[in-house]
Amino acid sequence: MDVEGGRKFLQQQAQDKPSVFEHFASIIDKVVLQKPNDAHGALEVLSRLIKAPMPKGENFDEGELALMKTSAAAMMEVTEVPQEGEGGPKAVCAIPDFLEEAAMLEWAGVGFGELESYQIMCSLRKLAADAEAEGIKKLRFWGKILGTNADYYVAEGQLEAAGDPDENDPDFEPSGAGANAFTFWVTTSLTGTWEKLPHIRPAEIKAARNIKKVLTGDLSAKVITHPHFPGTEKELLRAQIARITADTVLCIGGFVSANEDGEVAETENFVPPPASELCKADAWTHERAHILRSGRTAHHEIPDEDPEEEEELKKKRAMQKEQEADPVRSRVREISSDPDLQWAVKQTGDKAIYKAGEGTKCYAVTVVRCMTWPGAVTVAKAGQFTNIYVGHGLKFGEPDFFPCAPLDIQEEPEDPGEMPEPQPEGAPPSTEAPAAEAEEGG
Repeated sequence: MDVEGGRKFLQQQAQDKPSVFEHFASIIDKVVLQKPNDAHGALEVLSRLIKAPMPKGENFDEGELALMKTSAAAMMEVTEVPQEGEGGPKAVCAIPDFLEEAAMLEWAGVGFGELESYQIMCSLRKLAADAEAEGIKKLRFWGKILGTNADYYVAEGQLEAAGDPDENDPDFEPSGAGANAFTFWVTTSLTGTWEKLPHIRPAEIKAARNIKKVLTGDLSAKVITHPHFPGTEKELLRAQIARITADTVLCIGGFVSANEDGEVAETENFVPPPASELCKADAWTHERAHILRSGRTAHHEIPDEDPEEEEELKKKRAMQKEQEADPVRSRVREISSDPDLQWAVKQTGDKAIYKAGEGTKCYAVTVVRCMTWPGAVTVAKAGQFTNIYVGHGLKFGEPDFFPCAPLDIQEEPEDPGEMPEPQPEGAPPSTEAPAAEAEEGG
């Protein structure tokens, strides 16, 4: 066989298989590209790898591809930097770098991954740009509340202007005060729109304490529970956020302080304590006001003079008893003094102390977990700290009473009908003797 005939023979293809010529050509290409040290010894390995079947790619129908394109386009829109017309990038309010916070939270076992953390950061930036007209001063990622059908991403913001009290509800705390000191937005998709939650009322907080309900992910869903809750899931979500925030948002001791008028503000030129001190519960304090049994953060003022009417006098005495039974707790209070909250403090990471300039530095990570509200975590590292909550929004040990519906009433069994008596009245007696008596007689 001549050379041309040999070439044609090698180029012959079997069914669903490449020709010998193509196979050797692929091996030579691999050798040239990879340049192995032992090219002769690698021929057999490369030959087996080329013969191995190639994995097939995923097949998507047109509907799935269209949905993926829509999702990708929405995410690209979120990641774009907000623009101020033709003047360049738009300036937004102060937002912490969540990517740095996510790196600290990973030490506590709370992580969203690099991609989702970046999406959260971009979504917060877009929210700050869209809600600029409302006067947001600060904005941070509060956490995530898990639901049965969808999860809520929660953002916490502080507005510049304070709200007005409600004349119809004297217990209501206006915007910028008490449980409504901060405003919250939620969304079930980082590429979607953020919806602003309404301000919370004391009656809703009191009702939320008496029920235990897993959220669904639909703000307009009805809350079917016992006792009755006065509102939809939107109000229940806001009530749970208020309770969790008041109990679990912490700061390093000394980070905030109260002045003579009782106003709390951040301490200027705050110097955090050494990492060795942060592993103690006494080194941590609450940052938000405590919510009383009445659903407010402060009691109503009691009149100094005794009223003349009997009903007003009884009302004043009831207010005095209420304040004696549930006194207002200091906003800047140590977590070790909490009578109804349990905490676990742990330190991990590199606990060595390094010299940095004229001082020292330690990269140990301190993790403070609230055992009463599973999912609430505070993490501190190198003088920086952050708070987050990721959970179902349920408090450990809350009442779990919900009367179940009665069982279905079972159907009556079929009537088999009347059966004849084995020995009806008037029948002649039986002449057959029992078997045992017959044997004895025999």
